[in-house]
Amino acid sequence: MVTTILVLAIVIVSLIALQRHYLIYKLALIPYRIYTQREYYRFVTHMFVHAGILHLVINALVLYSFGRFVEESFAFVADHRWLGKINYLILFFVSGVMASLSSYYKHRHDPAYVSVGASGAVSAILFSAILFNPWQTVLVFFIPMPAILMGILYLGYSIYMARYSNDNINHEAHLWGAIFGIAYTILSYPLVLRHFIRLLTSPPYFNLF
Repeated sequence: MVTTILVLAIVIVSLIALQRHYLIYKLALIPYRIYTQREYYRFVTHMFVHAGILHLVINALVLYSFGRFVEESFAFVADHRWLGKINYLILFFVSGVMASLSSYYKHRHDPAYVSVGASGAVSAILFSAILFNPWQTVLVFFIPMPAILMGILYLGYSIYMARYSNDNINHEAHLWGAIFGIAYTILSYPLVLRHFIRLLTSPPYFNLF
């Protein structure tokens, strides 16, 4: 339920902002304005606007697909179900902020830099899901693979692109979001690390015949 509300909020605000472009500028992560005008709200609001329909659809689909699983996993392992859901919300919002800090410090003197999208928070949710079930099957460009393999490829791609790419995608946010998602989940529920290692060292048996 929490994930569904988040996805709906992101989709609605993003669609409105795509029709009224001044809202994108008003809500986007603009480090220069945060630094000079103290507009700290942008650390959160940039997650609710996107650069285009494809950008929005990808983030919304990934969040909906993996967010429901992480939400229920947090609720299951918490002392109280709603405490787990609240902690899931904290993971989403704090990871989105933490994922944007690198861009803020790097571009706080650049008035032309603008970043939008929930990708940092979505990366955190994705890698939290991998901790709970590394062998779940995911589709990457319609190719099925274990989530742990996708995670390794994703991290490698994000590191490479953050260093060498000029494609206007905030790969650093993807990377730091993933790292924070892993760290926050383990700090919140330390037993998940033992659970992850146990599952990782006991891969499922695949019957090919």
